[in-house]
Amino acid sequence: MVKLKKNGFNVGDDFINRKVFFLLILLIFSVVCSSGCVNQNSGSNSNVSYTQDDVDYFSSIAFGTEDNPSDTRLSKWTGDIKVKIMGSPTDEDMKMINYTFSELNKNLNGITISLDDSNPNMEIYFVPQSDFSNYIPSYVSGNEGYFNIWWNSDKAIYKSTIVISSDTSQNARFHLIIHEITQSLGLGMDSNKYPDSIFNELPSETTQYSRRDITMIKMLYQKNLKPGMSKQKVLE
Repeated sequence: MVKLKKNGFNVGDDFINRKVFFLLILLIFSVVCSSGCVNQNSGSNSNVSYTQDDVDYFSSIAFGTEDNPSDTRLSKWTGDIKVKIMGSPTDEDMKMINYTFSELNKNLNGITISLDDSNPNMEIYFVPQSDFSNYIPSYVSGNEGYFNIWWNSDKAIYKSTIVISSDTSQNARFHLIIHEITQSLGLGMDSNKYPDSIFNELPSETTQYSRRDITMIKMLYQKNLKPGMSKQKVLE
């Protein structure tokens, strides 16, 4: 080997030492990840690693709804979501809807959500809370926002209705918009584990997705997670 010298420094030895150091770093990272990460491979999300906390949180919010918490099969949309807005939304409400759609369209793995008055499969009503049961007969009193979804025999969601109170404050509506729309994607359960999550079941004015919220959406819309899959099969 020809060793080059620069200002008395042995470049050949330095290169070898750097290479060994880099390989050691890779080895350490692989060991740490194997003990603390769960790898889920599918479609455009291939080779993404999720922490065990992510998997546990997904398990707590992705199976069942508040109406039917014992359901252990996955539900999700398999086609584009076309939304019609009705009732009395404010300009600020519409800005929040546009923000929510923009973030979702980055993370639904090919499915799009957009406004479409002509042929909607999701309807969002901004109406007084006292009128909620006119739009969702199964509405549970006391909720300022509520959603209902329909799915086929495979548990692919094909329709959703959302009601949001026009009586409450603007800040509360900001949270209700992002909360109800996201839950109607198939992440139907609440959780109070993470205060910054839009899935928080406690009174909240969270108006932006946390890193973990985005991870939940990406996990659900992986190509290898199919509607109707059992909880046991998903977590294998």
